[in-house]
Amino acid sequence: MPYKPKSRSGRPRVTDIRSDRQIQRITSSQKMSVREITGACWLQISNNTVHRRIIESGYMIHAKMACQLPLSKLHISKKLQWARNHMSYADKWMVILFSDERKWNLDGPDEMDLEYKILA
Repeated sequence: MPYKPKSRSGRPRVTDIRSDRQIQRITSSQKMSVREITGACWLQISNNTVHRRIIESGYMIHAKMACQLPLSKLHISKKLQWARNHMSYADKWMVILFSDERKWNLDGPDEMDLEYKILA
């Protein structure tokens, strides 16, 4: 009697070997999010299924994508020029406040402004 694999219980897989390879090929060739890969595959499958297939492949690393674009050559040269121009500040740096583009209120927060209303 020839060997025959045991029939599996549960829901059958939505993807076959060919579509799994397609997902792996797209993932390995381009930096894309799971949602973008799902759209590129033209398969009616969920994002979670695509994510599971990527993990099941075993050779992909799941890493968070960069939120910002890398600096261009022009931006790098301008930042470097700014730093070189300000190297001689020495004592002036002690009175400069770097705020990371935040608004600072020295007299209290804006959210605590009170307003009187007449109760009728």
